[in-house]
Amino acid sequence: MASQIEKLKSKANDAFSGENYDEAINLYTQAIALDGNNHYLYSNRSAAYIKAYKYKEALKDAEQCLKLKSDFVKGYSRKGAALLLLKRYKEAINTYEEGLKIDPNNEVLFNDLETARKAATKESKTDVIVVCSSSKFLFEKICEAGGKSVLASYKSQFKKSPNSVISVQADGELASKKIYFLSWTADADTSILRESIEKFVSDAFEKAVEENQQSIAFPAIGCGQFGCSIDLVAQTMIREAHRKQQEHDISVTFVIQPERTDIYDEFQNQIQLLEAEISPTNLKTMSATVKKGVIEIEQGNIIKQKVDVIIGTSSSVFLRQAITEAAGSEVEKAYKKELKSHPNSTLIAVSSGALSCKQIFFVQWEPNDDEEILRQSIIDLISTVVQNMISHKFTSVAFPAIGCGLHGCSTQIDTEKRLYHGCPEQAASLIMEDCFNRSFAGVNGTVYGFGVYFSSNASYSHGYTRPNSNGERCMFMARVLVGKTTKGNSSMKTRPLGFDSTTDEKHIFVTYHDAQAFAEYLITYK
Repeated sequence: MASQIEKLKSKANDAFSGENYDEAINLYTQAIALDGNNHYLYSNRSAAYIKAYKYKEALKDAEQCLKLKSDFVKGYSRKGAALLLLKRYKEAINTYEEGLKIDPNNEVLFNDLETARKAATKESKTDVIVVCSSSKFLFEKICEAGGKSVLASYKSQFKKSPNSVISVQADGELASKKIYFLSWTADADTSILRESIEKFVSDAFEKAVEENQQSIAFPAIGCGQFGCSIDLVAQTMIREAHRKQQEHDISVTFVIQPERTDIYDEFQNQIQLLEAEISPTNLKTMSATVKKGVIEIEQGNIIKQKVDVIIGTSSSVFLRQAITEAAGSEVEKAYKKELKSHPNSTLIAVSSGALSCKQIFFVQWEPNDDEEILRQSIIDLISTVVQNMISHKFTSVAFPAIGCGLHGCSTQIDTEKRLYHGCPEQAASLIMEDCFNRSFAGVNGTVYGFGVYFSSNASYSHGYTRPNSNGERCMFMARVLVGKTTKGNSSMKTRPLGFDSTTDEKHIFVTYHDAQAFAEYLITYK
């Protein structure tokens, strides 16, 4: 049977070479009937189908070929060609890229990928092509494709207003209505560079809105002769375009040179990151309101949190890498530079890069087997973060559950206790409205410090209640952050340095901060 298959294959190849494609298809089909698991036969028949203008059949054979042998590079070439001829350009591009992952140096696939990308760009027929006039390569290419009228119109308008967006009627081979020429200059300062890229995108958008255009195509500015950071350019252009799309309904395309797969991959990566951020989720959350703030627990991804500050720690290499990779290489460089300059710093603050937050705080923290030391280290970490947030005027922060991963710290370590607080009815109304603020300091005693008193003994707290006209008494069950506590005395106006509360070392706890206790339940009884 093997010899019969080889004879049919040889005859089919001869028919193909002689441009007798129908005969070739017939012979390959006979061979496949004898050996349905031969990927070469499906690949060859796919090529014959393409020559016979039967693109759907060619695609089916190419897919079957790859199903039988997923690392067969020629199969990707066949599938890509069929998709390209069916004008399914995006799928063709993806197919060629998959093939290049297997054989990165395959010139046939690379050239076919370039053809597919050009076809996709041409097919899009965008209303506006944006050109960075300071990019000599792009400027010359567009003017060459547009013809003499484009260059003449540009020069005429440039003389009148060199710093404005120059809008020129497209001509020649260009598949657009208009060309926008914008001046732009790179900068070594990443903040200035980011702002200039945002302005470039924004100015082009506003001009398109003014002219009632529906679609616009941008180049990846700064990634060629200027040598700008690719991830910074991609992240900034995509996010600014997305921001402008919230204001104006305009379709956006980013056009990348076919040979710059590194730029294409980074733009694709940044788009995926943005999609992940804005996609709806079904994550588990729970929250509690404390005075004017909210404490929320979310089962999710910290890098996607829309807060002012995201926290990373020195102890978690995995977390630090996840944050810096998502934020971009510039953030990682900034962190390493700060760490080298200040190796003993408790907190290193860096810019947010591609993340939605305003800043990232990397805090020095290490786990400990001693639960008391571990408890205090967590309190100190939170205190350090809060102090720095106040100085920067930030109002929201996302913490990871530190120590609960590879370090295996106990999740049961708790700085919070459920305690009782007895009071008159009038005081209960004030507490429900404004929590346990310092106006209640000393009301239930000052023996263990001048603060707000709580007890784990409900009978003791009962002694501070007063019956109302109906004989009803009020007592709160409160969540109290006692933290690290020490024995108090009547001379203490606040907790001693290094401690968070004072105690009688039995059942009484005294707090000194307004947000240290939360009235969870009001118990009314007789």
